[in-house]
Amino acid sequence: ISNEWENLQIYPNPATEQFSISLIGSTDANIKVVSAIGAMVMQQTSFTEKLTVDTQNWESGIYFVTVSNKGLTLTQKLIIKR
Repeated sequence: ISNEWENLQIYPNPATEQFSISLIGSTDANIKVVSAIGAMVMQQTSFTEKLTVDTQNWESGIYFVTVSNKGLTLTQKLIIKR
């Protein structure tokens, strides 16, 4: 993984009511979150440095958070617990 991703943080994980994505130095990152069955539950374009996502209406389970920035893409697993 490139040094670009050393600054990527997705927290808390597992999450309950919200989670944050932090990517220090990002200027135009894109975020996509899909459920374990492949349904897109959230998409955000042009995110800069930090984003907080409300998950109160999401079902408990496993989600995949994909962050794209400067031509690179990384996917991390996120768990939502109630």
